[in-house]
Amino acid sequence: MTTNRDRDPVPQLLLEKLALEELAPEERADVKGRLEQEAGGEERLRTLRREDEAILAAYPPAAQAARIEQRLEQGRRRRRRVWIAAPLAAAAVALLLVLILPLVGDQGVVEPPGYGTRLKCGSPMIAVFRKDGQQAEELRAGNKVAGGDLLQITYTACRARHGVIFSVDGRGKVTLHFPDRRDRSTALAPDGPHALPFSYELDDAPRYERFFFVTSKRPINVDAVLERAHALDPDPGSRLSLPRDLRTKELLLRKKTR
Repeated sequence: MTTNRDRDPVPQLLLEKLALEELAPEERADVKGRLEQEAGGEERLRTLRREDEAILAAYPPAAQAARIEQRLEQGRRRRRRVWIAAPLAAAAVALLLVLILPLVGDQGVVEPPGYGTRLKCGSPMIAVFRKDGQQAEELRAGNKVAGGDLLQITYTACRARHGVIFSVDGRGKVTLHFPDRRDRSTALAPDGPHALPFSYELDDAPRYERFFFVTSKRPINVDAVLERAHALDPDPGSRLSLPRDLRTKELLLRKKTR
């Protein structure tokens, strides 16, 4: 797998979280720095804030909450969704939902996959989306992917405080996705869902791509987890052996030849 960190502009979801002041201080500074280096990056942020203000003025939160909830329910039934959305405002918070009013653009009113609602969490979850321009399709267990597909990983921490996300391909190659380095903190952003800051391009490894989300209430030894991953049996049905205090969620995607 290869990262697109050097090629991609700041993802729209990160831009919107910056506008909402939902990023941690370190991540906020990093995103602002990337925007300064991106041609037109700071203007993107200013434009987004102006659009948010216009939307809030046109659609008062209290009057629109019921309409938004109904639209979100309809949107969950769609397989493909546009990856871009603008927040209504924090004032639209309901008891169990933070309701987000998406932008109205050339594609119409859309809901970003996995965003727009924050429900009471049960157990940690991992989701993978295949990106195609401004659109994204959520991939389910057993779905087929191919070399060259651009994937975006999201996680929902729920009550877990720490986590490690990695993938194993059909050649047995292990790729660490979160944290981005072995020596970084395994602390998770609370609740969710949260998109990892970079997308990933699949290589031509055959058979499958397995994504693992290992969670705990305590800091995790990344090296120890990856050591177990490297020892994983190549059978896609094999089980990852970890200490009892660690929990694992897995998503298995099948590989096809283009």
